[in-house]
Amino acid sequence: MQNNNGLLKIAILLLAVTFSLSSLAGTTDASLHADMNAVLKKDPRNSGITVSVEYRSNPSVLFYDLRTVASTNSMADVFRVFLQFAQAEKAWRIRSTRCGHSPRTC
Repeated sequence: MQNNNGLLKIAILLLAVTFSLSSLAGTTDASLHADMNAVLKKDPRNSGITVSVEYRSNPSVLFYDLRTVASTNSMADVFRVFLQFAQAEKAWRIRSTRCGHSPRTC
């Protein structure tokens, strides 16, 4: 019976750690979305571009999903948003960026 209590305690501890880490990742993603929205709103030339950003698998891999680009936007506009976001997030240690356009990634 005591062995089952030990296993139960370990299972509860693992669930608590998993929940804590997933909550932290969700907060980080919310912060990323807020930062991206601020970048898009700060410069009027960014109007017509929609980007979704999130961490995948671990916080050092950023997924940058280009959702929409209006016909009035140029490739320079898209690249400028990418650079403005990189400037806003320079404090993070991002080792890899995955770029995509829903539903595909590159």
